Amino acid sequence: MKTKDVDLLRRSDLFRFLPDEHFEKICSLLQEEQHDFGDLIVKQGDPANAFYILISGRARVVKLGANNGEEIVLGTLRPGDSFGEAALSEGGTRSATVRCSTRVEVLRLDRAEFLALTEAVPELREYMQVTRRARTLQSFLYEFSNFGRLPTSALRGMIEKLE
Repeated sequence: MKTKDVDLLRRSDLFRFLPDEHFEKICSLLQEEQHDFGDLIVKQGDPANAFYILISGRARVVKLGANNGEEIVLGTLRPGDSFGEAALSEGGTRSATVRCSTRVEVLRLDRAEFLALTEAVPELREYMQVTRRARTLQSFLYEFSNFGRLPTSALRGMIEKLE
């Protein structure tokens, strides 16, 4: 893994509080992947088999609306953002699709390693639970209310105040 990628991970909300021993272990388990513009990294409804951290580029998170089947944009992922933890924790399927808006580099952590890490580090597990609740609420508001017309940053700010 490149030094700049390690630095980005260390500064991310997800990993900045991890003890060095756990951080080094997770870095050794991460696999690099490259995706081109338009590629799907994960697809709504597919089985959850990995957790991802975006290292470079941008990707959109989209979901098919329950009422009309239209695609709803839930947000944009940028370097340092992670995705895929909710379905992994629950052993389910992907709740949204992540589509590349540019050429993208991600780091992938397979399900077994992800679950072992969240068991070993309770703080990480708690962070993931809070993140999952916020994303579930954000998705609901986008899909079933007029709040979906707000910019993502405004909606996230509202959700943080609710917590």
